[in-house]
This record gives sequence, C-alpha cells and structure tokens, in this order.
Amino acid sequence: MAKNKQWSQEEIDELHRLKELGLPLSEIAVRLGRTSKSLEHKLYGRPIPQAVSPGKTLTEKELTWIINHYKHTRNEDIMSKFGISHSTLHRVARENGLTKTRQFMKKTQDAAQKAAAESHRKNGTYPPKGFKIPNSPRFKPGESNRDRLSPKKYAECQEKRRASWRRTYDSDKRRTLAWGFEQRTKFRFVKQPQSKINCRYNLRKRGYVESPDDHNLYFYPNEEMRRPRIESNARKFGIKFQPAKKVS
Repeated sequence: MAKNKQWSQEEIDELHRLKELGLPLSEIAVRLGRTSKSLEHKLYGRPIPQAVSPGKTLTEKELTWIINHYKHTRNEDIMSKFGISHSTLHRVARENGLTKTRQFMKKTQDAAQKAAAESHRKNGTYPPKGFKIPNSPRFKPGESNRDRLSPKKYAECQEKRRASWRRTYDSDKRRTLAWGFEQRTKFRFVKQPQSKINCRYNLRKRGYVESPDDHNLYFYPNEEMRRPRIESNARKFGIKFQPAKKVS
C-alpha cells in the first residue's frame, strides 16, 4: 500500500456504507486496500501511530525534556511526541530514577474513576439501589468483633493476631539486628554496633550455632573447632559460649 494515500469521497462513502452493514474493520480494510488503523483514524479520529524503529537513541535535548516533564505527563503523550515505545520510555525512566508525582497519579485515578462511573451509568451496569452482595458480612454502626463473635471465636481471633504480630516482630528484629539489613517495620529495636554484627557473622561462619532463645548465647559442637581469639572478642559484646548438647 502506498503511504500517505489520500482518501477520495467515494472511498469515504464506501467506508461508511460497509460499516453500517456490520462488516468488521479487518474485512473493510482488505476491500479498500487500507490498514485497520487508517480506518479507525477516518471513522473515529484516532491518530495513526508512527512506526518506531527498535533501539532508537534519544538526543540530549529530547532526554532533558523527558526528565523535566515525565513526572506530570502521560506516558502515551511522551511516546507519541518522540515516537518511542513503552520499553524505551520505561528504560529511560528506570535509568534516571523518574517517577510520577502523587498529585498527577491522584488526578489520573480520579479521571479514570469518573470515566468508569459515566460508562456504568450509560450502560446501566451499576447494581440497583438497595442491592446487597450475597453472603457478605453486614456491620452495624459501632459494632466491633467482640460484639459480633462468640467468646471462643473472639479469643481465637486475638490469639492469631498476637501470633502474627510476634512473627513479624521476630522476623524483622532478626533481619535488622542479626544480619544488619535495613529495617522494614516501625518497631523499636535495640540497635547494636556494626562491630558486633560482624562478630556474630564470623561466629556463624566458623560453625558456632546461635541459641534460638538467647541471641547472645552460642554453642560450639566440639572443642577442635573453637577459636579463642574470636571468642575473646565476642565476650566483649556480652556473648557467651556453651558446648552443644549431644543427642543420644
């Protein structure tokens, strides 16, 4: 097909006639010798996407524009402006640490929600007034779990909540204090110096076993594997050592 082929009035009339007959755009495109994107552009005014060459290199001016405007501009507008693909734009954003602003995301979400609501009203897909979702729990104003559940069920619920809290606390405490990684939760832990973290790491590396009940107690399986110098340094941090119990 020739590029930039102009539409004649006969072709436009034929396009609308075939569309009114209910023919799919793919079949109409074959009959008229056009692409489906070209038909959509003529029928609905949709822009025809430009062909993107793989691995396009942006100029310094284009890259500067994207860095300055990415945070408050739709991705589709940026891709259309520079003729780049999703992967290229995402790569540029990743390499330069670009993100959308919170205000822009809120505005975009509000617009999408408004458009969805209008579509539901137009098509009548909202549930009728007073409709209740089957088998959904109904809460009365001011009613808590203690009021809704039996004493046994409420006790079980509280026990699960405490167990979940303890698992999260112990996991993040071990991750933060024992291994020295960044803390994920807002729990308050007693911090330890990096030298103690390194000492605990060396003990585990040498074969010492940390007690699950006391993080300052380490067991050694046999006398041959002990390291007096490392143990002497560890005792400065309050770490104790005991022989491991042999299983008979």
